[in-house]
Amino acid sequence: MQDDMQDETTVNELAEELSQLSTAAAPFIELSELTPLQPPPPHSHWVILRSSATKHLDARKRANIPANTVRGETTWAKKWADYKASVAMQPEEGWTVSTLARHLESFIDQVKMDNGSDFKDSSLKAGIDALFRYLKKTWKQRGRTLDLHNAVDFEGVRTILDRRIKDLQDAGRGGTVHSGALTKSELAALLDLASCGIDTAHGLRNHVYLHVNYFLCNRGVDAYEMEKKDLVKKFNAAGQFFFENARGREKNHSGGIKSVGHHARINVIPPGSTAEDVDKYLSLHRAVKTSALFLAVNNKAKSEETWYSDGRWGKNNMNSTLAALCKEIGIDIKARKITPHSLRASATTNLIAEGATDHMVMQTTGHLSIESLRAYHQLKDDDRIRIAERMAPQPEKENRPATAMEGVECNAIIRPPLDSGGAVPGQPRNAFDVINGNTFHNCTITITVSNSSS
Repeated sequence: MQDDMQDETTVNELAEELSQLSTAAAPFIELSELTPLQPPPPHSHWVILRSSATKHLDARKRANIPANTVRGETTWAKKWADYKASVAMQPEEGWTVSTLARHLESFIDQVKMDNGSDFKDSSLKAGIDALFRYLKKTWKQRGRTLDLHNAVDFEGVRTILDRRIKDLQDAGRGGTVHSGALTKSELAALLDLASCGIDTAHGLRNHVYLHVNYFLCNRGVDAYEMEKKDLVKKFNAAGQFFFENARGREKNHSGGIKSVGHHARINVIPPGSTAEDVDKYLSLHRAVKTSALFLAVNNKAKSEETWYSDGRWGKNNMNSTLAALCKEIGIDIKARKITPHSLRASATTNLIAEGATDHMVMQTTGHLSIESLRAYHQLKDDDRIRIAERMAPQPEKENRPATAMEGVECNAIIRPPLDSGGAVPGQPRNAFDVINGNTFHNCTITITVSNSSS
């Protein structure tokens, strides 16, 4: 009786695990056919699939892969298995790379949610990324190397994915909400707040948090994961110290395919007061054992040396800091879409506004394609007004000869001197010598007119 109960429990566990963790290929037996009292048929494909799926996912869990990552790979591996079953193809083990690429194109072009609805663009990109991770690892288990970033072998996959995403966005299925950016004057106002003052534990930490995430172009999650060793102190030729980001993380393409030749970004926190504030903060880590860069505040501290405790700064508290600071200077965080990612968006936007080329921006922020910068190339109101003014219809100017004003002597003081053929070489004789017969664009001309009798 005890053995029967154990068999029943085992079958139940297998059925539940298969429904959650099935990954390798389409099951040949429907789960509904497996009742608690009906063990799986011996040597069935169901058992084989359960074994290979569990091995893969157990290995991922042992490697401390985040649960969301495992869940994403599981879900999309199941969709891939369903697709393969629907086209009744030969086992994936015998495929060539070109065969895989062809079927990936077909899969991406038609995949939908379980209820038959289209995904949002961000969900599709994240899902394909999860599927690529799964495929890379399963092919490696078979002793085969798979480079899904190869633009030659998988060029069609990239094209289909980009087109599908654009189609979803055009159909109103754009799920990505881009974080709002702050201007340089707004960032300066944040740093001047009392809550960012460097004379208190909370203020110094907030101050450094803004600098680090802005200059290093960190994404929202990067700050929490950074460690003290990631900031390396260096000196320039003038003997000034600055900090280099040794972590050098590149931004993963949101669709899961990185551009060929991607590189890690190595940013710096510039010398001067900014680097000095960071240096002060890092000096207070000496009595702390935790390797995390951002630490919890010790509310019982009696001196600067004990401002911070051994614990990390809480993720939720950290993520709400920028919004709280923005509220203090009157920024509508909902309307402006202020998120922890906004400091990275601010850095990118301000670089573009300062005239940095796309290549320079990509090297600084770690974006891997010009296409990924498209959202930052937004015209501001002043830009739109200037463009509209240039577009405005204007009457054609008549070319009439200048006429002298009777009884008035007109002299022009021109700097630098213009050679208009006046009486003195290199110096115009009067205003009419400068204006008459010349065409000026976007110029301001100041002429002082005085009556000779006065």
